[in-house]
Amino acid sequence: MSVAQFDALLTTLAPHIRKKTTNFRDPIGPEQRLAVCLRYLCTGDSFTTIANSYRHHHCGEDSEGDL
Repeated sequence: MSVAQFDALLTTLAPHIRKKTTNFRDPIGPEQRLAVCLRYLCTGDSFTTIANSYRHHHCGEDSEGDL
C-alpha cells in the first residue's frame, strides 16, 4: 500500500476510529489504529505479537520500568 493510499483510507476512517482522551490514559491515534488493523488483516498475527511490535501493552500488563 502506498503512502497516498494509506492517507486516503485514513482520511475516510479517522472520524470513525478516533477515541476520546480519558482521565486514565491517552488513546492510540487513528494512524496507529489503522496500521495495526491493516497488519492484522494482512498477516493474521496474534494481537500480542502486533502489540509487541508496536510497543503497545495489553491493559494490566506491567512493562519494565513501570514498577
